Amino acid sequence: MSTFRTLSLLAATTLSLFALVGCNAPMEEDAPTEAVTESIGETEQELTTCGWQCPTGYHPTSYVCNLLACGSSCYGPGSSNQVICQPNRGNFTSCGSSCPSGWAVQSYSCNLMDCSDSCYGPGNSNQVTCAQICDPRSGTHSQMNFDAVGNAEYAYRNGWCSIGTSYPAQCFNGTYYYSQTLGSNHCVKVGSNGTCQDPDALWEVTCKSVVKCTYNCNGQCVKSTCT
Repeated sequence: MSTFRTLSLLAATTLSLFALVGCNAPMEEDAPTEAVTESIGETEQELTTCGWQCPTGYHPTSYVCNLLACGSSCYGPGSSNQVICQPNRGNFTSCGSSCPSGWAVQSYSCNLMDCSDSCYGPGNSNQVTCAQICDPRSGTHSQMNFDAVGNAEYAYRNGWCSIGTSYPAQCFNGTYYYSQTLGSNHCVKVGSNGTCQDPDALWEVTCKSVVKCTYNCNGQCVKSTCT
C-alpha cells in the first residue's frame, strides 16, 4: 500500500491526524498566534581565544601560554595569554569566583593547573562550580501551537484535522494533541478522472493543532513526548 493511501486510510479510520510529516511552529500558550519557524543553528562548542576573557555565553575553563599564536608575553592568570572557553549550559565549573547571570555558585575549589598559579578567591579558591537557576515552571506542563502537515485523499476530507471534534484529545505518534482546526489545504495531484475533486486526488493538509508541552529550565515550553 502506498504512503499516500496509508495516510488517507489512517485519516478516515483512526485519528484523522496529519502529523506524520512536516514542520512545527511552537509557541507558548499565551504567545502571539503568528507562526514561528524553528531554525537549526550551529551547536555552541568549545572555543580558544587570545587574552583571558570569554565572549558572552561562555565561561573560562583553563588558561595557557601560547607565544606562537597570541603574542610575545604571557601576563594573564597563571602566566597565560590564551583562554579556553566552554558554552554556559546546564551545570558547569568555571575559572574565577563568580557565575554568570542565570547560574548560582554551588561550590568553590582550587585548580592550580588550569585556572591560575594562586588561589585567591573565597575559601582559597580560583574555580567555581555553577548550578543553573531553573525557571520555577520547569517540569510543569502547558500547551503550545503546532502545525501538522500531511497528505490525504480527497475522499476523506470530512475527517481532516478532527482531534478535539470527531475524536477526543489523545496521544498520537509520540505527541499529545488537545485539538485541531483546518489551517490550509491544496491539491498536489489530480485523481483518476483528472480533477482535484476525484476521491483519489491527493491534497496537502495543514492542521493547526494545540499540543502538550513541558517547560524546561530556561523557561521554554518544549513539545512533550507521550506513548
